[in-house]
Amino acid sequence: MLTSASEAQLQEYGIDSREGHEMATQIQKLLIGGGFPSGTEMLYVAGHKNSEAPVSKSVDGLQGIYHQKADQFNGRPCYQKVFLTKSAVNPLGCTGHCISWSRSRNLWKIGRLSEEKAGFAICRQDKPTPAEVDQAWCLYEAEAANVNSPGGEAAV
Repeated sequence: MLTSASEAQLQEYGIDSREGHEMATQIQKLLIGGGFPSGTEMLYVAGHKNSEAPVSKSVDGLQGIYHQKADQFNGRPCYQKVFLTKSAVNPLGCTGHCISWSRSRNLWKIGRLSEEKAGFAICRQDKPTPAEVDQAWCLYEAEAANVNSPGGEAAV
């Protein structure tokens, strides 16, 4: 997960720094235009380009920009995935993917904003925000676990 990075770090993650910066700037302008504070934090989630793990559909779905939501969840900041659409009427869209703290599991997760679901990716490092986490995240793969849960996340 990247919150700020050098051009070399972005390339290491397979991110075009110019394109990523332009997209983040557009999203930030639209968020501010929609009433979000100018200091709204944004995080970029990406799988490591040099990872030994095989390419995953789950990682593809989680990658992207997440904006900080106005309200906290379980006493910590939470972030929702946001993206640019092709619509002039609604140029900004959000998915149901959030980065949030799970109090019951004592971990950061990426998935639905709910304590009932484990999430698609987790990090057990207890830091005040996900931007401070410096340990690797573990990815849940439904095929590997042979679980067919609604929404694709592991049930509690």
